[in-house]
Amino acid sequence: MADRYTPDIQGAGTALKNGMQDHPNETGLFGNQSEKKLHDASIEQLSRHLEEPHECVRRLYWLVLSRLKKQARVEDFLPVLVSRRVTYLLGIRRAKRSGRITGQHL
Repeated sequence: MADRYTPDIQGAGTALKNGMQDHPNETGLFGNQSEKKLHDASIEQLSRHLEEPHECVRRLYWLVLSRLKKQARVEDFLPVLVSRRVTYLLGIRRAKRSGRITGQHL
């Protein structure tokens, strides 16, 4: 089990393997429309920067956001923290696909 400082790659990794079918619904995830726009902009930027499909990034972003939001004391930092976690997780997926790392390295 990951503490609040260690990335929880088990659940997100499983979501990546399963095609992220268990992503959270956006209903209730965002407090208001401006918060949704802020996160949508982060998703769009990540998708372009990482050269990953928008839907893939969006689903993983929502999954990570839903988990971090439960623990957040200051929600202003969530877009940065979620973006870092998504970048990290997608980097692991790329490394596994290329054969640079295996499951035992995690």
